[in-house]
Amino acid sequence: MAMLAVAIPAVRSGELIGVNLAVLALLPLATFEAVAAMPGAALALGRVRGAAQRVVEILDAMDPVPDPVSPLDPPAGDVGVTLRGVSARWPGGVDILTGVDLVVPSRRSIGVVGPSGSGKSTLLAVLSGFLPYSGSILLGGVELREMTGAAIRTVIGWCPQVPHIFDTSVVENVRLAKPGASDDEVRGVLDAVGLGPWLDSTNRGIHTPVGDHGALVSAGQRQRIGVARMLLAGHRVVLLDEPTEHLDEGTAEAVAAELLRVLAGRTVIWVAHRDHGLAELDEVVSLDRGVLR
Repeated sequence: MAMLAVAIPAVRSGELIGVNLAVLALLPLATFEAVAAMPGAALALGRVRGAAQRVVEILDAMDPVPDPVSPLDPPAGDVGVTLRGVSARWPGGVDILTGVDLVVPSRRSIGVVGPSGSGKSTLLAVLSGFLPYSGSILLGGVELREMTGAAIRTVIGWCPQVPHIFDTSVVENVRLAKPGASDDEVRGVLDAVGLGPWLDSTNRGIHTPVGDHGALVSAGQRQRIGVARMLLAGHRVVLLDEPTEHLDEGTAEAVAAELLRVLAGRTVIWVAHRDHGLAELDEVVSLDRGVLR
């Protein structure tokens, strides 16, 4: 008001043009808009600093599986997996896997069944190159520890029980595995995992949004998006972590049959709490307290 009290007489006397009066009148509103977000930003500063510190700690942490000095190239062609006397533990803990022997021929599928805490997740972490081990693991005849982690993960793909879904479209979530993939390539793997009819029923097809944390898709659709992502990456060895958990026996068998059809020609290691849906696998073994039975 004080500004207007000064400005209006200035306009009348010709010292100030009318347009500038309007600018002066709107200036306080624009200033308020610019600073309105500052209280919220100040409140969030502590959380952001804490999150940044945790990220820095992770980035600065020592790699639990350092790359070899003279790494070997990953094997070519179809690959099997052979474990001989493999033991592994998480940093600071005791052995979770103890003397595990397992042979998975190339292009074959095997189920590893065991209760929580039996070592299934540890086994997948070791095979993915995220955890050191003793004993021997041959990937197509090449010792796993003699390859870099990045090289291992060009051959082996891990599809977790709950694949992470970003708040974007279906196509962009799948394309993470191969950033240069065309829409047709992505649609091909989505059709392969059985998502074609659902996508055709939506207005946006492969560009359908999935929502925050995948809120707009079902658990089954999320799982299939994760498998499609792995197919697009071209992994020759596939690790599946509880893909049919929380499904009834009949549904689990149907989903398992569909997944194995899609993954035909790849080496598959499937871990689960129970053997529901695993009848189509070539072999099923039990893991109990880190020991295969």
